[in-house]
Amino acid sequence: RRQARRRDLRRSAAIWSHAMTTTTTTSGGMQELLRALEVQYGPAASPAARGEARQYLQRVQEESAYEAGKALVTPEFSPQWVPSDAAVIFGLSCLETLATAKWNELTEPQKAAVRSTAVESARRSSDDEASFVRNKKAALLAHIALREFPQRWPTFVDELLGGGAAAARGSSARDDDEEEQKRLYHHHHHHREASLEVAFAAVAALAEDCVDADYNGRLPAKRRTDVLKALNAVAPALVRELFAFAERAYAERAADHRAPAGGQVSSTTTTTTTGPPLSSSSSSSRKKRLAR
Repeated sequence: RRQARRRDLRRSAAIWSHAMTTTTTTSGGMQELLRALEVQYGPAASPAARGEARQYLQRVQEESAYEAGKALVTPEFSPQWVPSDAAVIFGLSCLETLATAKWNELTEPQKAAVRSTAVESARRSSDDEASFVRNKKAALLAHIALREFPQRWPTFVDELLGGGAAAARGSSARDDDEEEQKRLYHHHHHHREASLEVAFAAVAALAEDCVDADYNGRLPAKRRTDVLKALNAVAPALVRELFAFAERAYAERAADHRAPAGGQVSSTTTTTTTGPPLSSSSSSSRKKRLAR
């Protein structure tokens, strides 16, 4: 058994060595993975084809979880390609497998790579994403933080909140191009709000895991205490961001309320203190999530 265990560890190290030195998945490998996902979740596949696709995806999740997860969650091999919800969910599931079942087998550089990919996935969130995709991103971050925060990941909250601020700044247009400035502002604003939603949900899930009576029996008391103390230490920054988030959501609601029947905000509409008037797109869903 010890020899078999050593063989498994050597094999895992070889797989990780390949994944860590390859920044993108090859086009052929990615196409094969996408075909398997299409067969697995598509309505037209036969039971036999779906079974083969399921076996292939299970093999990917066992042998190349990080490589597949990173490629699907933070795609870079084709700027024009936008992954489907099913592809992103599978990628997040691959990373979640590493963060839960295999975390203790990973080296520190491997753990850092998974953390970085999870944070980057949150920063790439947008209002166009399905809510269950954002929930999955938040759950992945909570799983990792439960094992790493604060001792080995003291910047957990700062990275999430800072990512939202960076997305808000984004790239700048020429000063004389007012319309382009507004377009870029709206684009980065909605990315920022979505990434902050993921951040708040991740922190909430982490806190709930530490105080939930059904869960904390599996978590050592000292570990729960360490996490809750660290969350209390960053609570002021979280509260400031949450209040600012609520103010922006209220401003959008006020803008919607004052808009005429055609849906266009009038020139007398109140603006936020952070930039041009906000578009009304996606504000309804954000108001519902904020209310919850």
